[in-house]
Amino acid sequence: MGAETCQSCGNSFNFDDRFCRNCGAPNPSAPHRVSTGIAGSPSLDELLEGGFESGKTYLVAGGAGTGKTIFGLQFLLRGIVAGEPGIYVPLQEEPERLVQDVRRFGWNLEKGITENKLLILPFRQSFLDKNDPNETIKSIVEELEKKSRKISARRLVIDPIGLFSQSLDEKNTSVI
Repeated sequence: MGAETCQSCGNSFNFDDRFCRNCGAPNPSAPHRVSTGIAGSPSLDELLEGGFESGKTYLVAGGAGTGKTIFGLQFLLRGIVAGEPGIYVPLQEEPERLVQDVRRFGWNLEKGITENKLLILPFRQSFLDKNDPNETIKSIVEELEKKSRKISARRLVIDPIGLFSQSLDEKNTSVI
């Protein structure tokens, strides 16, 4: 596979180039990126050269209080602004409490929910039940697919994913 050539100046693009290093023209074959919405100087989008690559899965890890929930919600809210509805799956927080807590940032989750641009789907109880973990995951994935189609979701945050895998591991460890 040959290297792409910039249509503006004739320079060759490197494998990962989003823009021509010579003239700054966009590379038409560069992967589409989506904004994280995480501000700063520089912003996370600037550090990631435009945001997350569309269609990929990213893991945000850290201990309690490191900002994973805020990060995930900010990513979803940025998606709503960009016309990309999303689904938030809280595995520890109660949805009502979460909606109330983020008001202090000026975030109006209710508006996204009312406009069918944000779904909050709590599945915590599914992991507390003593059902077969494979069946639990299968039913959750089916529900996520159904709800995703309903709002044409483009973004998904499962928070925290560790609880998801931990629940599966705990239930499987008792099987010998």
